[in-house]
Amino acid sequence: MSQVLDLTAMDKHGAVYSSGDFSSFQWSDDERRLLYIAEKRRPPAVSFFDENAREGSERGAESRYYADWGEQQTGQHRPVVVVLDAAVGQLTVLAPPQDVSLGQARWRRHGDTNSVVAIAWENQPRRLGLIYCSNRASHVLELPVVADAAGARLSGEAAVSCRSPRVSPDGSAVLWLESAAGGPHHAGARLVRRDMNSGVVSVLIDLVDVPEPDGFSGLYLQQLPTQCWISDTAVCFSTPVGTGLWSLTVDTASGARTRLEAAGVTVLAATPRLVVGARSGLLQPPELVVLPPAGAACWCCRRLAPPPAPLIMFPHGGPHGVMTDAWSAHVALFNQLGLAVLLINYRGSTGAGERSLHALPGRVSTLDVADCEHAARQVLSAEPSLLDAGRVAAYGGSHGGFLVTHLSGQHPDLVKAVVARNPVCDIAGMLEGTDIPDWNHVESGEAYDPLLTPSPQRLAAMLTCSPISHVDNVRAATLLMVGTADRRVPPYQVFYYGEALRQRGVPAEVRVYDDCHPLAKAAVNGDVMVHAATWMCEKLDHSPPA
Repeated sequence: MSQVLDLTAMDKHGAVYSSGDFSSFQWSDDERRLLYIAEKRRPPAVSFFDENAREGSERGAESRYYADWGEQQTGQHRPVVVVLDAAVGQLTVLAPPQDVSLGQARWRRHGDTNSVVAIAWENQPRRLGLIYCSNRASHVLELPVVADAAGARLSGEAAVSCRSPRVSPDGSAVLWLESAAGGPHHAGARLVRRDMNSGVVSVLIDLVDVPEPDGFSGLYLQQLPTQCWISDTAVCFSTPVGTGLWSLTVDTASGARTRLEAAGVTVLAATPRLVVGARSGLLQPPELVVLPPAGAACWCCRRLAPPPAPLIMFPHGGPHGVMTDAWSAHVALFNQLGLAVLLINYRGSTGAGERSLHALPGRVSTLDVADCEHAARQVLSAEPSLLDAGRVAAYGGSHGGFLVTHLSGQHPDLVKAVVARNPVCDIAGMLEGTDIPDWNHVESGEAYDPLLTPSPQRLAAMLTCSPISHVDNVRAATLLMVGTADRRVPPYQVFYYGEALRQRGVPAEVRVYDDCHPLAKAAVNGDVMVHAATWMCEKLDHSPPA
């Protein structure tokens, strides 16, 4: 029997969140009630001059600005938890009185009662871009399934950033990932457990300052799998460690962890009998695999480009991200064209411990650029028969774009061609146009305070560590790619940088796409890869193999 409900006609909330950091979609155990996230209802906004406005409308409000949660979450202003009772067609909006935004909701069953566990992000002092940023102040709430009822805080009172709540099958425990609030956007996380019977909160896996003897460096995953429990007291998930992925099982009573011998596997879902994952390598597209929780045999893939090959330097973005040996369509394409690719994890990358990660803020444009340059010169020196030191290009996006434009400005003798996707070209200039102004402050060496206006000295420091400050030195042919809907790195600074290059006689081209920061739409991503490959082959005078 099918059932269709017109949510718009019911007029209990705004748009349903189908994606992004807030979204949820989960049936209760009895498959009667559906849990999801939607925009909080606002009165209809109408013009002062609308003679047909219905009762309850807000006149003159159609031009009011509502701050949202930034890049890829445009229009997501005040998310709330909604419960749909499908049996009777009734909606209940769970909206606690606190000034928070609710998301990532999960059912918790305890006896004959159901409640909801969710993450509450603080709306004050302002909403900053949320995607890719696991440092936004938030806490874990438990909410009764009653409209406008206050929730009970499950996490501690300290200012932290919580995400990815997961309720044990028997409802006796809640797990979540917890990072520091503020600072780098993606630092290490603790795995935290609350015993729902005793109320005791404990840390199962803590931060790791430097890698442990077995290589473990802490947790740097963005979220736990939606289905991660292999029993009432054990979970399974994957996290970057070094340049690879480790799949772990963790005993939630003791915190003991066991590594599954399954190289290159990202855990997607776990059950008591089986673990489902995606397995890939740099040149091997992802494939679905099923593993026993005890693990499986190692698997890996390696290939060198044919000699002598041009070298593509490929640093990651973030800057607190990581390059692993997982599948990359970009790397695979470049390699098939006969280009060698050097994936660079500079200091500040995740998966190497907190000391390394926190070494970078305040030293961007020096430490990270030096690491990239050192890595390239080392591999060129080590493989003279395979790599052509006279044909080196640099390719990257976001902070990776920041690095490749820095490399061409600081090391013009090394880099002969550049392709940069939505690169940060001017940290000071983008300050008023980005959804993450805290990034500009933290990475250039100053704690972020939304109440303070940047001083001339602070703006000068931001400018000094920006690629635009080295534009006079650039000789490398440069292809710049921007998304018109990018709220993370404003396109206007890229246009300015491209024009600055052209005025100095440097071959430069800008390509513009109707897309946001990652340029990930299927058609856009394909166009980006082809133009990037064509540009580097042409500028490095390289003919792909037949």
